Amino acid sequence: MKELRRNEYVDMLEMKELIFEEKDHSIIADLPNIGTASYFPKSNKLQIHKGNKWIENGFYYVKNKLK
Repeated sequence: MKELRRNEYVDMLEMKELIFEEKDHSIIADLPNIGTASYFPKSNKLQIHKGNKWIENGFYYVKNKLK
C-alpha cells in the first residue's frame, strides 16, 4: 500500500508540473497555496514546514487543494 500511495502522489505532482524531491521515507514538494511540505507515504501524513503543521490523510488533503 505504501508504494502505491507513493506512486499516486508522485504522479499527481508530475501531472501538475510541480517541483519535488524524493527521499527514502518522504517526498518534499513546493505546493501552491500550502508552501513547502513533506509527505510521508508510510503513515499518509503531510508536514507543512511553515508552522510545523501535521495533517492526517495528507494524500487526500493535497489532492483536494490541487483541484
